[in-house]
Amino acid sequence: MFQPRTSFSAPASQGLQVWFDYPYFLEAGPCEYQLIVHAKTSNGLWITNLHWDFGDGSTLDVPFTWESVVTDSRTHSYANAGTYVVSVTAHDSAGNSYTGYWGLFDAFPTSCIREPGTTAGPTPMILKVVFQNLIRIKSFQV
Repeated sequence: MFQPRTSFSAPASQGLQVWFDYPYFLEAGPCEYQLIVHAKTSNGLWITNLHWDFGDGSTLDVPFTWESVVTDSRTHSYANAGTYVVSVTAHDSAGNSYTGYWGLFDAFPTSCIREPGTTAGPTPMILKVVFQNLIRIKSFQV
């Protein structure tokens, strides 16, 4: 399992923030991506809901109560190889919302594409982090 150590944060000027850790590509089993998101709102408010959109038509709503900072981790596999934009929209008790985005480029399907004649992991994956008013690009091999 690849375990990067870096995460990117949304701009601190926002009262409501959403940020992702690098996704983990789980090579065992169905070859899923583990996606971890964090959300934080202003003092005196709390996160009420995280809305996940995995970029392939799959969505998920996760309710929260009485927490101003939350972390949520989900696994997801894709039926087809391709580029997917994962978004998570956080909503707080004051009615504010903020969306963070994560791009999975050359994502691998459930069957896990392998190099011909090998049992090694997939070919290199390029990830791009996109937040409102903030873009960073990071490339690495899995």
